[in-house]
Amino acid sequence: MADNGKPPPARELPIMWGGGTGAEVMQRIAAPMVGGMITAPLLSMFVIPAAYLLMRRRRLDDQPAARRIPVDDGERPA
Repeated sequence: MADNGKPPPARELPIMWGGGTGAEVMQRIAAPMVGGMITAPLLSMFVIPAAYLLMRRRRLDDQPAARRIPVDDGERPA
């Protein structure tokens, strides 16, 4: 596929709105491609890190207090 300077979802939009011979079949192929190209980065940026933090927090909460590693919040007792 030739690179025409457009971001990948924008390359598929003419296929989704096009007409003519075979347009109906191509629209059914292009729609999931565009959806995947939009949702995959969102999943990687927001959902996966949030799920990781939730699982990590649960694992830390399950540890006995004696095994917990103290977190240095930058403040020292006076």
